[in-house]
Amino acid sequence: MDSEPGAILTGRLSEADSISIPRAARRLGLDTYTLCTLIQRERVQAGLSPSGEFVIANEELNRLLKKD
Repeated sequence: MDSEPGAILTGRLSEADSISIPRAARRLGLDTYTLCTLIQRERVQAGLSPSGEFVIANEELNRLLKKD
């Protein structure tokens, strides 16, 4: 994903194409609260799972992992 980080997405993401916020935070070595703050500040993109929970697309997680 070459685009700049943006606001929380309103679209739905499939469970196969996304990861939960707590799991993404662990993969990134962050506290869940910190990751949620980054989403609110529009530094990380998030979407909704079919169940209505916020999730992060696998592409976004990979983008964040490459920054390290």
